[in-house]
Amino acid sequence: MSDINDLIATSSQEQLSVTEDIARSTNETLMLVHDNAQAVEDSKQASEELARLAVLQKSEMSFFKI
Repeated sequence: MSDINDLIATSSQEQLSVTEDIARSTNETLMLVHDNAQAVEDSKQASEELARLAVLQKSEMSFFKI
């Protein structure tokens, strides 16, 4: 009977360890997704700023005629 209890206890510990690993991996994935979403937003804002500057530059350069 003791062998069965030891086996159950060991199995429970292994299952807990795997569950903790899955939870840790899930949290790391969530943080990576959040970081990626922030990087996309930063890129979007930079692109919008570059577009604004290009329009401004085009307007200022239209002064010069070739």
